[in-house]
Amino acid sequence: MKIIVVTTHKGGVGKTMLAAHLAWHYAGKGLRVLALDLDMQGNLSSTLSRHSCAITAGTLFQQEQPEALPDGTPGQVTLIGSDKALAAAGKSGMAIVGLFVKQMRALAANFDICIVDTNAELNYLVVAALAAATHAISPSDMSSFAREGVHSLLQVVQKLQQQHNPDLVFLGVLPNRFAATKPADVQNLCVLVDTFGAGNLFPAILRDGNAYREAMEPIRGDDASGPRPIWEDRKPAAQSHIADMVKVLAYLDRRVFPETEPVVALV
Repeated sequence: MKIIVVTTHKGGVGKTMLAAHLAWHYAGKGLRVLALDLDMQGNLSSTLSRHSCAITAGTLFQQEQPEALPDGTPGQVTLIGSDKALAAAGKSGMAIVGLFVKQMRALAANFDICIVDTNAELNYLVVAALAAATHAISPSDMSSFAREGVHSLLQVVQKLQQQHNPDLVFLGVLPNRFAATKPADVQNLCVLVDTFGAGNLFPAILRDGNAYREAMEPIRGDDASGPRPIWEDRKPAAQSHIADMVKVLAYLDRRVFPETEPVVALV
């Protein structure tokens, strides 16, 4: 099972939006997708609530294995949602890291890929996720605070690669909410390149706009216009954002599944 952790040590940079789109994308390719919400705010849990299973994320940090592990279905997303137990787990020390890795190994036979959304705080939940991960990705908006969050994350990734998870692949920093008409964004994008190097940045950018926010609107009752992938939006204003996302996903396919021919069929 591939495990992609979406993480940055700053809130509001698009982690949940990206995690949800990765889950939708790989389900659309026929894979058995596990979406795991380790953010106590539970935004991914709200977005993918219709896919919830019987267990919640806190159980993955316990000594005992859950009685009934979820079993994936090809072409569908299964959500292990956030719960209140994560607050205590995040402060429990390195002991929970090994427990989490063990639980994820137990789930590996049931799913093809797991997408993990994390909180913005650097705690043991993030460390555990990265210790179990095969890949990590860090979205960043154009603010200096987001850049600082990425820098601290990279230090953690490097330490984990050296001490716990040598197979962890950092996929790169994904510039998000970029507006080419804003000189400050252009300047900050250049600073991102100078700071982390072009090789640590995605060869694609997600431009700023309302299309992603509209796609991620929470479900209201039986409203069919609830959370949905952006490529289902047929409005002309969304088309440039769909093109951005297609480029991001195509790059991810090549990096995460290099042994297969990448196919990105979104529309």
